[in-house]
Amino acid sequence: MTIIEAIQMIKSLDQKMIVQIEKHFFNRWNDLMQLDELYYYSDTNTFINGIVTKEQCDGKEICLWASRWSHLNDSSENQLGIDLMKEMGTPSDIVDILKNNIHKNHSISFSIQSDDLPMWKMYGDGGNGVMLVFDCKQLIERYDGRLQHCIYENSRYDEDFINTMSQLNLGEQFDKLDNVIKEYIVCIVFMMYCSIIKHKKYEYEKEVRIVGCGNEFFDNQDKEIFYRYSNGRVIPYVKEYLPKQALRKVVLGPLANVELSQNTLKEFLDSKGFNHVEVCKSEIPYRG
Repeated sequence: MTIIEAIQMIKSLDQKMIVQIEKHFFNRWNDLMQLDELYYYSDTNTFINGIVTKEQCDGKEICLWASRWSHLNDSSENQLGIDLMKEMGTPSDIVDILKNNIHKNHSISFSIQSDDLPMWKMYGDGGNGVMLVFDCKQLIERYDGRLQHCIYENSRYDEDFINTMSQLNLGEQFDKLDNVIKEYIVCIVFMMYCSIIKHKKYEYEKEVRIVGCGNEFFDNQDKEIFYRYSNGRVIPYVKEYLPKQALRKVVLGPLANVELSQNTLKEFLDSKGFNHVEVCKSEIPYRG
């Protein structure tokens, strides 16, 4: 079976059932329902000249770049999930479909760590950037089961996933499906797992991701691939648009020049129709 045939098969299923299966496997999804905010660290130039779109189309005032999974900082991503599939005896043709489709997987990273110095250093231009505060409930409403906590290898969450996958006790509706369709649903679950499993050394990030951007298994559409250069490598990405109401606040980094930046950044946001967005400064006493 080709990838196109597999996608058509999956699309013929009840998508609510697919989402419920994903939530069954990834049991921390319910934790997201309790969160009010998620945080996105960036450099200020990217925020002004990219994240806030130049042409303010209704519902597309914010543009986030979803990076290809194979080009993220954790070089072990993807392979951790593929190795687990093999260990659990997943048919080779299913593994091959995942491998062949992995280049279409892109994700956007948030954190539940607010105003966190390691996150400022790693992703917020060393403390000179911005932290964007997003409304978590709006993201859940938009992405549902595609918004997921990351899993860190050898953690309790990772063990829970493996145990649930081993049992495959997904209810009467799943049991009635043809075995081939069951295999492809399992492939989708593994693809989701590949999109959020990370090396345990990254656990400090407490990352939450929007997954499957530009992947027909999740996104139901092809998206144009763009390219950017960062840290010695060319990174493919797709553009994901959000409405301006999803952004609540912009926090300037601990090294930012507040006198020159805070009022000017607020002026910029007001000029783009983000009048509701508060601009403030990090509370971390940090000289760099």
